[in-house]
Amino acid sequence: EVSKKLTPNGYKIFKYKTLEKHKMLEVVYSFKKEEKPLEDIIEDFQEKFEKAFEDKQYIIAGFKNFIEIYEKESFAYDAYWVYSLCHFKFSNDIFNDLPEASIFAPCSVYMYIDKDDNKIKIGMIKASNWIKVLNIQDPMMIAKIKAIDKEIKEIFYSLGAN
Repeated sequence: EVSKKLTPNGYKIFKYKTLEKHKMLEVVYSFKKEEKPLEDIIEDFQEKFEKAFEDKQYIIAGFKNFIEIYEKESFAYDAYWVYSLCHFKFSNDIFNDLPEASIFAPCSVYMYIDKDDNKIKIGMIKASNWIKVLNIQDPMMIAKIKAIDKEIKEIFYSLGAN
């Protein structure tokens, strides 16, 4: 049986008192609905998003379009999708020294458009939350984590989000 062969040999509980004051990266990408159909706007944005992150060596580890899963008429959004995003070198550098940090990987980036809105709302948990949850003390590791948060924000800004 699989459960007998894959039994964990232990577990660790992470207790933390606080998270970052601003634990989420939240940006908004505005668009003009009258320029083209919403599906084309979404597709154009997704292509720009994927290219921008792949150009910076991020891996798109997953994608789920919730409008395709749920009946569009009963869903509360015009669009809602989630990317799983990973930067291999960053992850490798952190996870080699701190394997428990891998519980946060890959990072999920949600994107949605409220009904009849002209904004893609984008959010993800900042990697800097790992510092407090995992009690990271190493200044080099802290600098890498803060740098990845900064880079992600700058990529979104380069796409026209604010």
